[in-house]
Amino acid sequence: MTHDAHGERLVERLGHFSRHAAGARRRLDVHHALVRDARDGLDARHALLYIAPPAGEGLRLVSASGALGAASARSRLDRDDDPVVQAYRRCAPAYSTARDASAAHLPILIHGLSVGVLSVALDTGRELTALERAFLEALTALGASALEAVRHRDDAAEPSSAEHALLARVAHELRHPLSVIVMKAATLRRRAGEELRREIDAIDRSASRLDRMIQDAMDVSEIAAGRLRARVSPHAVELAELLRIAHRSCAAPARVTSRLPAQPIELTCDRARVLQVLDHLIGNALKFTPEPGRVTVRADVGEVEVVLHVEDEGRGIASDELARLFEPPRAGRPRPKRPGEGAGLGLFMCRGLVEAHGGRLWAHSAIGHGSCFSFALPRSVAAAAPRRPLIVVAEDDASSRRDLVEVLARAGYLARGVATGRDAQAYLRSHPPPSLVLLDPRLRGVSGAELMAWMRAELASVPVVLVRGTDDRVSRAADGEPAACLERPLAVGELLAVAARFAQPRPA
Repeated sequence: MTHDAHGERLVERLGHFSRHAAGARRRLDVHHALVRDARDGLDARHALLYIAPPAGEGLRLVSASGALGAASARSRLDRDDDPVVQAYRRCAPAYSTARDASAAHLPILIHGLSVGVLSVALDTGRELTALERAFLEALTALGASALEAVRHRDDAAEPSSAEHALLARVAHELRHPLSVIVMKAATLRRRAGEELRREIDAIDRSASRLDRMIQDAMDVSEIAAGRLRARVSPHAVELAELLRIAHRSCAAPARVTSRLPAQPIELTCDRARVLQVLDHLIGNALKFTPEPGRVTVRADVGEVEVVLHVEDEGRGIASDELARLFEPPRAGRPRPKRPGEGAGLGLFMCRGLVEAHGGRLWAHSAIGHGSCFSFALPRSVAAAAPRRPLIVVAEDDASSRRDLVEVLARAGYLARGVATGRDAQAYLRSHPPPSLVLLDPRLRGVSGAELMAWMRAELASVPVVLVRGTDDRVSRAADGEPAACLERPLAVGELLAVAARFAQPRPA
């Protein structure tokens, strides 16, 4: 094949990848397209794609194309001397030529962070031409852009932390006028005659419903922020008693039937939260079951967990909508709703409350056959769990700050980003001490060195890790203060290794 023909073929493969990646909706689709077009473009023996998992436990093989040898087929790489690992950590391509094969290892870089490596091996010992190297570098750059685009689509679908903070603030502000309504209604009831008392009772019922809605909104905010915890009672709670309370408080007790085993069943759980879940599921079942249909609550009891089922006789839910029922409402992609349903927060909240116990919530349904909502709870739940470590990212560049926060969040940390030194001081003054601060020395206003000096006086126990570029200059005094230094461009594995070293869970 002539040089010009080969060049045209490589350009064609780049165009093929771009067209395919533009329509990708999953990261896995981008992964497969990347290795396929790398191998086909070079007639390579194989192409492999390794991605760093959130926990940072070595590079993980996520896609492969072509004939694999035993060494090449390893599912995880973590040896420092491995050329793939070196390319990942150095954030730079690595090329090698041996007697029987040539290889290329190219990092996938997103905003300077290495998130994985594309590894390609040729059948012959020839070196890759400059044109072929340019093709691979262009392909990995397109792959990084495609992965970033998929992530942005996912992010756009998720409710933002600002939205949840606003929801919590509005819910909190509603509590005061609601309490005034309840107190005034109680005062009027003492003075009113029988007819007026019925009207006041209607006000009371509406106020109680509004109070539950406010609590739901506040719970949703806590769940979305990862802060909700089950407050487990030190005393066992009997399942039959929970169901009796839920039965008495529902809107139509005569239409609800409970089926429980004869023997007493005890749980260690957050009694109020489990009742909250039962109230929502039974209330929904009654709402969507036309009279004189009935709702049945039954239990399956195992050695380690109890499964509660709430079955209705409604019109059912289409199978393609079931998986989305437990998602929160999203801008541009509303959650499927049944006729008469409210804001759509209830099932999302129920899932969060159940998962706070270490349980799970799901549904079965079919059009014309009613619905069954089920949730499983462990028979014993730990009374307290350690809080996720909090890491404050003080970073001048908005893109880098966002990427660092996302990487840490996906690894299980609570991460909060601040843009300036003054913002960092304000946050640290008004919140509990974090487990770790990642500090960009180029901060505006209060510099990185000044912030470190302030922390040495005010928060001496909090470790600081500097994230420096090659051109950054930090004073000798400040340079001696950090617990560690990371150099740009950052590799995800090194970032998470530092986080694991310094950011330890704090007691709840």
